[in-house]
Amino acid sequence: MPARFSDVKYVDTNFNLMLYSKIVDFLECDNKKFKKLIKKKNIKTNFSIIKSIVLKIFKFFSYIFSNQIVINNLGIKSKKYIQISYKIKQFPFFWINPNYVEQEINLEKRKKFFSSIKKEKNKNFENFFDNIVCYLLPKSYLEDFQEINSAIETSYWPKNCKKIITAYEYKLNDIFKIWVAKMTNHEAKYFLIQHGGAFGSHEYLIEEDINKSVADKFLTWGWSDKLDKKTRPFNAFQFNLINQKKLKKKINKKNKILVCYHFQSKFSSKVSSIGKTNHDRLYKLYQLKELTNNIRKKSDIVVRYSKQTSKMFNVRFDENIFHNQISFDYTNKLLTDVLNDFKLVIHDNDTTTFLTSMYFNIPTILILNPKFETFRVSARKIYKNLERNNIIFYDPASAAKFINKNEKNFEKWWYSKKLQNLREKFCKKFVRYSDKPVQDLLNQI
Repeated sequence: MPARFSDVKYVDTNFNLMLYSKIVDFLECDNKKFKKLIKKKNIKTNFSIIKSIVLKIFKFFSYIFSNQIVINNLGIKSKKYIQISYKIKQFPFFWINPNYVEQEINLEKRKKFFSSIKKEKNKNFENFFDNIVCYLLPKSYLEDFQEINSAIETSYWPKNCKKIITAYEYKLNDIFKIWVAKMTNHEAKYFLIQHGGAFGSHEYLIEEDINKSVADKFLTWGWSDKLDKKTRPFNAFQFNLINQKKLKKKINKKNKILVCYHFQSKFSSKVSSIGKTNHDRLYKLYQLKELTNNIRKKSDIVVRYSKQTSKMFNVRFDENIFHNQISFDYTNKLLTDVLNDFKLVIHDNDTTTFLTSMYFNIPTILILNPKFETFRVSARKIYKNLERNNIIFYDPASAAKFINKNEKNFEKWWYSKKLQNLREKFCKKFVRYSDKPVQDLLNQI
């Protein structure tokens, strides 16, 4: 009979939890960090070897412990995850994807597989799609499926469980998704936790629709859906687990303005109210250019963007389109680590970064485009109030005028009773605070 985490006495101490957390932090470091580490230590080894060793260790522990609740990537630190595992009396497995042998794409087999689809003579979009669908399906669901399935079967991942919880892995981790499909076929319950912005507020968001359709419970950051009983108001779990002390006001005077730029694909991608075309992407970029051009003190401005995301989208960010007095931040630190260094934070999208500023109560402005950034009926009233109180602007020049006028009074504006009441109402619905986030999660599962 597999043991429960609480049955093993040697892990029932804060010291061992801390030690285990440090080991996991080391093992979770990415390939680049690991290579730097071994170069410094002059050790000749390889990240894949370490991964192989860890997989074997977890395989051994899987014979001892049987987790009925599988928690995989909630966007929280390993120490917090270990504490949650301890509270539900489970061993804190970290679910590393098993290795498998990738297969070559077989176009002939794909064409043959989809040849049964009836082709209509008229040239409409559906007919076009029927002809190209063989090129679009992920390799993991066709050529690699058997290899992935076999790797899962021989891994330490549970062969049966009662509940599965994640906030991120449903997006891009095909191995995890295949494993979830197997578990839900055995009647496991699948819980998804909201992980960012746009959910519950934007007029349409296909990712939200998918979450609602596949999950047994979709735990939101505060909002509800009267038409979907599986959607449950929860809390901004990831934010509520951040140490609040790190964001206490600093003594030094803050003079800088942070402008957060979000990369978007050059090609039409996900269906949402954020922007879907290259024209939308360029429009947002030039909104920021117009905004910064009209702010009086250019030397106060810091534009934040990710070089890594730039490479991912294959979109070059040209710093030269901005005034030469403007400086840049390349996201080397988390946004929560730098927020309090600025007197004002400006966002170009109603996404996670905007909710971060609102949650941590930092003077904030949001620049939107009314042509494609639209809100559902249940959210329009509160967003209209944000606009009336100079938090949301649709015209960059108007936003710059407000900034110039209040450059020495942002705190007076932001911390006024009226605006703080509005912010609290907004946060209660879209990025809710909880002083007991872990207990809230335990109550749901």
